[in-house]
Amino acid sequence: MPTSITLVASLWLVAAQGTDAPVPADATAVKLRNFVVTLIEDVRVPAREAGVLVALDAQKGQLVKEGEVLGRVDDSDAQVRKLIAESELKSAQEQAASDANVKAAEATIGVALAEYEGSRKIKQRAEQAVSDFELRRYQLTHERSIYQADAARVEFAMAQFARSKAAAQLQAVENEIGRRVITSPIEGVVVDKFHHAGEWAQAGQPIYRVVQMDRLRVEGMIRAANFMPEDITGSPVKIVVATPDGPEEFQATISFVSPVVDPSGEFLIHADFDNDLKPNGQYRVRPGLDAEVVILLKRPPTPSARDLSERR
Repeated sequence: MPTSITLVASLWLVAAQGTDAPVPADATAVKLRNFVVTLIEDVRVPAREAGVLVALDAQKGQLVKEGEVLGRVDDSDAQVRKLIAESELKSAQEQAASDANVKAAEATIGVALAEYEGSRKIKQRAEQAVSDFELRRYQLTHERSIYQADAARVEFAMAQFARSKAAAQLQAVENEIGRRVITSPIEGVVVDKFHHAGEWAQAGQPIYRVVQMDRLRVEGMIRAANFMPEDITGSPVKIVVATPDGPEEFQATISFVSPVVDPSGEFLIHADFDNDLKPNGQYRVRPGLDAEVVILLKRPPTPSARDLSERR
């Protein structure tokens, strides 16, 4: 149904109170009917890993916080792999923490060099005191100590890489365990529970439905022939929602104006508003209720041919 339009007053200050939008002196208030309250966040919370649902703690109607645990998928195998990964990380950390082999190999270089240089000087003073073979052996020992020190440094660097790899493996297992915890991505109310504990869940299969109730949206279609998008975007509005206990009023601003006009000649607009709790613990309004919107325009709407025919 098209949204009916009623010119309310030449200036509407009530709806502008509590908003940051500037109020032009010649602003015009227009009442728009046939709007409806809708959800902003409506999430079907899935199981991220396949497995048996070992716990489903949240119940329908329960208020939940963002990140609150709703249930768990069996993670017993992953917990065993976590113990193994923790042991491997501890071993890798011990190996990576000590550079004793490097220090010992570097110290050997000095000893081997001293033996070689000492033998060489003795041979220079007394040719027969040290044989050529023995001098070459001292030289080879010195060179081998250099290579052994290089190898020790490589082993020490590899130990650092092994520690990083073990830490990454542990993190991967912990992430796997985390994916088996079903948490709420938003703050809201649990309105559906699709499984029971003990059932098998496939990855990606919805387990809960959680909707945001503390912030809702009112949306409706208005005629493109009457309104320019630039006159509506960011405009302050008063929202009046019909409830069994009487009308509830909210202040908001137009947060979205669709750039697309549908075949009926109308386009979508909506405004988001805070939905407070009443003293009885229930929210003031619920999605699906009808609403009227009084919007403060920067200039009066343009009457269309359809409006003129309806007036006749």
